[in-house]
Amino acid sequence: ELLSNIEMNFRATIVLCILTIISAFSVPNSHYLASRMTSSTDNGPLEIYYFHLFAKVGSLFALEHSGLSYVHKKPEDWKAMKAELSWGCLPILKNLPAEDAAAFGGAELGQELAIMNYIANRVPEKMKGANLSEELVSQQLYGEAEDIYQALARIKTKLVTGEAAVNFWSKDNIDPLSHNRQFGIYVFLDKLEKFIQKCGKAQDGKFTTSGVTVGECKLFATLCACKKIEDSLLQDFEGLKRFYDRFEKEPATQVILSGAKTDGVLPQYFLKPDEM
Repeated sequence: ELLSNIEMNFRATIVLCILTIISAFSVPNSHYLASRMTSSTDNGPLEIYYFHLFAKVGSLFALEHSGLSYVHKKPEDWKAMKAELSWGCLPILKNLPAEDAAAFGGAELGQELAIMNYIANRVPEKMKGANLSEELVSQQLYGEAEDIYQALARIKTKLVTGEAAVNFWSKDNIDPLSHNRQFGIYVFLDKLEKFIQKCGKAQDGKFTTSGVTVGECKLFATLCACKKIEDSLLQDFEGLKRFYDRFEKEPATQVILSGAKTDGVLPQYFLKPDEM
């Protein structure tokens, strides 16, 4: 009986050792996670490069809400910098950990969508979504917000007529069956209002549990640019207005809006059409 007890204790000890080893290799410890949050590389924090303008700034809000260590930098010589970039556009993210940038030669991370996905993967529960379903919500919001951004860009660069620019902002332009490129801002807002109601968190002003996934950051940045043109834009969209008001009051959001991380408040890039 004594030998049997010794044998059972020995086996239990072996099993415990095996489980401990598996746990050590499969679950990152808290010290590792903390180091990934506070310091990106041995060379310092992440570096986000963008113009001193309030335009494609969703990644700024996402970085601030993520808690990742970063600094904002403006291009000192844009033409020279543009020639060296993989895609020739901003924003870009530099100073990534070597293992994160190894597949593309350790170069800068370009394209806003890629930057947003990187942030989401670094801080998944908060920035990607609590589960796959919420991640899909975030991705859809990113796409819809980018559609609005592109419409604003076409107006800014005069790729559409003055009449089309005014029509984009008209409350009479509410045909959801028109071609997507002809959607007015109120068609977009109506679709977003219906979507936030589907997500079931409209009363809290959220699309997801955290309320600050990268898609929500992108959406807020785009809606903010629109409200700088037409402040009363959201008054007829209760859920969307709750989202905007709640997100705007978040301390991390105020850091960006106040200019605390961007060497001053970012001036508005998109302006009201001359014909309005």
